[in-house]
Amino acid sequence: PMSMKAARARTESMAQRLAKKPISEGFELWDKGFYLGAMRLFIFKAESAPPYQLAPCLDAVANLLVEMDEIEDAAENFEFARGKYDIVQQPDLAMLMEVSGLECNSGSKLALAKLNEYIQAKDQKELESADAKVKTAFARLFYAKAAMTVRADGSFEEAKGAVENAIALGWERVHIGYFLLGKIKAALKDDEGATAAYKQALHHCPQYLAPYLELIRVLRESDPAATLKLFDEAIAVHPRSAIIRDKAFLLSEQGSDQDAVKLLDDMIASPPVEESEGGLSCKEASVATFLKAKAAIYADMGKLAEAVEAAEMAVQQVPTDEEAKVMLKDIKAVVAEE
Repeated sequence: PMSMKAARARTESMAQRLAKKPISEGFELWDKGFYLGAMRLFIFKAESAPPYQLAPCLDAVANLLVEMDEIEDAAENFEFARGKYDIVQQPDLAMLMEVSGLECNSGSKLALAKLNEYIQAKDQKELESADAKVKTAFARLFYAKAAMTVRADGSFEEAKGAVENAIALGWERVHIGYFLLGKIKAALKDDEGATAAYKQALHHCPQYLAPYLELIRVLRESDPAATLKLFDEAIAVHPRSAIIRDKAFLLSEQGSDQDAVKLLDDMIASPPVEESEGGLSCKEASVATFLKAKAAIYADMGKLAEAVEAAEMAVQQVPTDEEAKVMLKDIKAVVAEE
């Protein structure tokens, strides 16, 4: 007979299954760039979570909505989270939710003014001897101050000071602090400092996609070998078709056209599962991305017949793909001239 556990596993809804997963899994998905998967987990978790866990779930949902540009929905969730943090007596995080919602509704400058007022009212000496709960809350407040200062077109130096405070206080997501520090140092034209900060972010969280993409951008010209290794690591975290395509282009630039074409052929044969804007990506779009890359590489090699064939296949995959159509037309024009 089928075991009770197996029977239960089959009848359990996805909502029940997700609700049982630890909240940390949601953050792991978020770090890897699977925003919709993370969002689903936090929402289902929130539906059955006890109050002390409900606030972090709503807080995470609100922040994910901001990253996905759903600002009105984000503001609403920040307000819900603020109420829940109040109930579990976390006034500092309730204030963080309040200013985050204020930023959604009224802009960064207003929110930043209110946040600065709150931080300045806190005695720094008292903060140094505070318990871990208060320290991690203030780490997040300083992180928010840094991010808002950047968004309010404030001083990068001031933003740098704030994020360094956040990192010094420390919290369980300190890797996002190092990533923001990297972006700020890059804006201050300190490329070495930025690179070091991105590496620190990865040291704290090797599954964090964003720093890989920045390091690839920074090192691509100067260190192609290191960049290829970074590509492999990024693809292992989240095999987005755009990242795989860019790796193929780098291989081609390095004179390894055959390796580039082989990589693309392997991916066309079995497209990776990635998450795109509209949910899990349709395989057709990924395959079209790889075919267009293949067409471009063949055209550069002067193999025009193969380039035409790849571009035609891309148009067949996604008939609405304007880029593929233009590409096909351009390559055919070159063929006609010869």
